[in-house]
Amino acid sequence: MRITIPAAKPEFPDDPDGQFFYIQTPDLPATGETLRIHCLPYTYQAPDEDIYYLFIQDDPPVLGRDGAVGRFVAAQSDGTPDLVSFNLAFNDVPKTDGLYRLWVVCQGLTDNEYDALPYWLILDYTPPGGRELPLILFADYPTGRATVLDILAAGGLLRGSVAAYKWQVPGDKVTGMFRNVSPPGEWITIDPVLVVDARETIILDFPLEVLLAANLEGLVEFRYIAVDKALNPAESASTYMNLLMRSLPSGLRAPVFTETAPDGVIYEEQARRSMTISVPAYANAASGDVIHVWIDEFRWILGPLVAADVDDPSNPGNPRNPIVKRLLSYEDIRAIVDRFPGAAQAGTAVARYAVIRFNEFEFASPVTNQRINLILPPGPDPEPGTPGHEAIRPLVARGPTSDEDNVIPAADILLSTATLRWESARDGVPIYRDFDLVEIHELTDDGTDLGRVTTRISITDEKRDTVLRIDSRPDNATGVTWFQPWVGRLVAPGVINFAMGPVTRVVYLAQNDIPGGGRLLPEVSFRNALNRDTRPALNLQRGRSGALIRIYIDEKNIRSGDFFEVTVYYNQRTSGGVFDPLTGNNADDLGTPDVFRHTIEPRDLQPKDDWIPEDGGSPPGADRYFFDIRVPYVTLINRIIGASNGQKGYGSLWATYSVRREGKDYPSVPRYRPGTPPRIIKHLIVDIRTPPALSSTTLGQRYPARPGWPPAIIDGLACFFFQRHGARHG
Repeated sequence: MRITIPAAKPEFPDDPDGQFFYIQTPDLPATGETLRIHCLPYTYQAPDEDIYYLFIQDDPPVLGRDGAVGRFVAAQSDGTPDLVSFNLAFNDVPKTDGLYRLWVVCQGLTDNEYDALPYWLILDYTPPGGRELPLILFADYPTGRATVLDILAAGGLLRGSVAAYKWQVPGDKVTGMFRNVSPPGEWITIDPVLVVDARETIILDFPLEVLLAANLEGLVEFRYIAVDKALNPAESASTYMNLLMRSLPSGLRAPVFTETAPDGVIYEEQARRSMTISVPAYANAASGDVIHVWIDEFRWILGPLVAADVDDPSNPGNPRNPIVKRLLSYEDIRAIVDRFPGAAQAGTAVARYAVIRFNEFEFASPVTNQRINLILPPGPDPEPGTPGHEAIRPLVARGPTSDEDNVIPAADILLSTATLRWESARDGVPIYRDFDLVEIHELTDDGTDLGRVTTRISITDEKRDTVLRIDSRPDNATGVTWFQPWVGRLVAPGVINFAMGPVTRVVYLAQNDIPGGGRLLPEVSFRNALNRDTRPALNLQRGRSGALIRIYIDEKNIRSGDFFEVTVYYNQRTSGGVFDPLTGNNADDLGTPDVFRHTIEPRDLQPKDDWIPEDGGSPPGADRYFFDIRVPYVTLINRIIGASNGQKGYGSLWATYSVRREGKDYPSVPRYRPGTPPRIIKHLIVDIRTPPALSSTTLGQRYPARPGWPPAIIDGLACFFFQRHGARHG
């Protein structure tokens, strides 16, 4: 802090008679230094006789009554008078800001008094604003964001303003400054602004060329420093702006819908296919850009972009085109259509997108007006939540000799028909129209459309049930299949929208209704094996419960009373090497197989949960038709590992089965006979060897076998303990 003494004249006019002398402008000391007051001497000064006294008070001083703050004794004669000087300690000066009068009185030898003209002294210890300065306000940018284009449009100046602060005085200087936040940069200042009015709002203009030279990007911090005439500085708090100064996204084009119909419309057929909405490449794309895509009020967030999007490896130097895209499901498009005004099933959707940079800057694209037509028969609206309509009844398939719906005897395979039963109207609205198109689609058991349309006809009487012929399937038409009716209606020239009805399960009985429908039954499943679908293997942990062989009989024309024989072969390896099914190497003599037998009971023909504890979690509810054969643990030990050789072997287990009905044998795939190449037999690798026995009996004493624990468990615990603690216990 400093003391400020203005360069002002004394309070009274010049003294023409020379009765008064003058106080000169004092020196300006810093805090803790002395204050020197200079005064012209009295004209008739006498050495060692004239004494000068300094007073700081409002009223003219009276010697002997008022306390002087300074004293000076003359040492020179009137020929060469002294320059009167008072050296005041900092603590001798008042510590409150304000305006003070200085008085100097000279007392001669004869007690004559001579007065200096009084002088006003301003003491200023307080910085501008006191303890708080107002922030810089960028009123033209209320969101706190600006791009180089915004600043250019404002005349090339980023304008900020500072409201008048406390103790603002003409002559104060205000200097704006800024720096990058991340990474932190150096403070850069602009030219100071001089305050000319105590109540004015101060304008701080940050020139665009200065901002560009600072290489700013992202969050920028702004402050200012105010300095008064006493050189008291004060610094404001920070104002933050997000600035985007280079490489702005540009050249944004409207989004594009792909796979539309030739006339550019999205119909039912296109909606059910894989459709995409794409964002074309744009200039100055940057990693981290996030793209928000809207279709009407629905929004998807794509990104952020990565380096390969910005610089396409297949086209270096250019962004990927399209730079992003989103697959639109039928449910997406249906949801958009369901929001059309008045529940119309045809209309125009508006698509747009915005590029978001630094989570702050948004650059909007032009819009695309996309026509969508999902008008579906029958009726004006789809069944809520489903792509079909409740008005479409399930088809009923029969043959000339059928005695049950949806069960086709072998003799009727080429003569089967499907009947679609119509409702004539609902709430006065016709459900079907003449010339609506009907198709029968074949599906897989998981609902996948095979793309095989077995029948297509046009309705000629909307008030009558329609009978359609079902063509035979290419795969000999035995077993079970699923059919779904589609009803189509012309919505534009050459365009038909289809609505789907319920799925119907149809059983085609094979000749003589044999197990498997005339085809080989599927091979076994080693259900509790590791990698059971690729390379089944049984380890020690899972082998304790034996080998679980599951025979699936789903839709294989299996009936109560069918008799199954499951044959299990064992391949023991004691000299190293496991049977290789691809080459047949390491195949020992299979020896005598074990035969497990099972007769199908009514309970086997009820669906059961296809879950075992090894699957983890909880039963998922996937119902299947099956029965189980379990090869006990002791059998695995004896037949494969080999109890006679110290349980040092390992090997494989093979299993096939056949089903007998009315004295005939129907094999599974494959069926083993002498000479069958080993590589075609499904096998299970079995390695349930126990760890080596320990020489010490201490562990066996400390960890006795519990009831129900097989020896492998105890040995495994002992081995684990020895590995962890053997070094400590010797």
